[in-house]
Amino acid sequence: MKNPRKEKPVPVIQTAQIKTTPDKIKPPSDEIRLRIEAVKQRQAQPEPDIKQFEYDPDQPLHLVSKDKKN
Repeated sequence: MKNPRKEKPVPVIQTAQIKTTPDKIKPPSDEIRLRIEAVKQRQAQPEPDIKQFEYDPDQPLHLVSKDKKN
């Protein structure tokens, strides 16, 4: 005769429900809105042109040192 397995009760875990978005989203103030618009209208700053090497087809490649400028 087989022994019947005793089933253990499964514990119930209660979790809290958390709202991820607020009920009312406050619009940004005029000052913040003006600052955002100013940032959007700004143009990107060009990166400085730094030569890593100079190419001469008649010469092998040479790295240019940081202190040496053309």
